[in-house]
Amino acid sequence: MRYFRGAVITDLPAILAMAGALPALTQHLQLVLGLSPLRTSFWLMPQAILAAAAAFVGAALVKLHPPAHVITGGLLTTATGFGLAVFPADLLDRASSTLAEALIVAGEVGGGTGSLLLAAAKEAFSEAATVTGIAGAGVMVVAAIWALVTLRGVSANLDLAEEHERQLH
Repeated sequence: MRYFRGAVITDLPAILAMAGALPALTQHLQLVLGLSPLRTSFWLMPQAILAAAAAFVGAALVKLHPPAHVITGGLLTTATGFGLAVFPADLLDRASSTLAEALIVAGEVGGGTGSLLLAAAKEAFSEAATVTGIAGAGVMVVAAIWALVTLRGVSANLDLAEEHERQLH
């Protein structure tokens, strides 16, 4: 049961951090950089391909190395990616409620005021990238430490159902 709990608690924050970053990145590409939905999807494709490849590489690595080490390495690699997202000067959103809403209001107001509102919204969106990157990296580091501690000693061949039964008796 310890290993199952460790795996689930490791997975949950990692998945939430990555799922939360994807809409923000999509908005940034479309609303700040002005990419079309099609070009945005092309920019996001490498991330999806690398994630799929990492799953296969991870599955092979756990046959050669302790799963706790493989999982920790993967989470720390992801934390590095979140950390690197901090460096671009303009990334995510924090304009009023959404950047899309700020763009609409800026268009309605127009003129110099609309331009100022638009610049402020893009700046706020960009500054939020730092917060998102740091928070995402922090979540991944905590998940990596959790995985290393709770999954220590688990084998890639461990049947969690059998382990649970054994612990009950």
